[in-house]
Amino acid sequence: MNSNNVFAHIASDGLIPWQLLAAAMGYAFEQVKVDRVTLMVDDDNHECLRFIKSLGAEHEATLAGARKGGDVELHVLWKTNRFWTKLCETGRY
Repeated sequence: MNSNNVFAHIASDGLIPWQLLAAAMGYAFEQVKVDRVTLMVDDDNHECLRFIKSLGAEHEATLAGARKGGDVELHVLWKTNRFWTKLCETGRY
C-alpha cells in the first residue's frame, strides 16, 4: 500500500452482501484514507469484470502475459465514484 492506493482482490460465490462491500470500501476510503482501490482481474473472468464495472470501476491498464495463459486487467474504484457516494448517502446501491 502507498498513501493513495490499496490493492484488492474480491473472491465470491456470486453472493456479496452490499453491507460487506460497503464495510470493505468504507475501511479503505474512510479509515485508511486512500483515494482509490485498485482491483486486479484475470482478463477471462467475465463475470467479475461485469460486477466491478457495475460498481463503477474504470479500466486502467492491461498487463499482457501477466499470468499463465492470459492477461491481467487493472481497474480502479475512486472514492468519488457514483457507487461509493450513493452507498454513503443511502446505505444501499
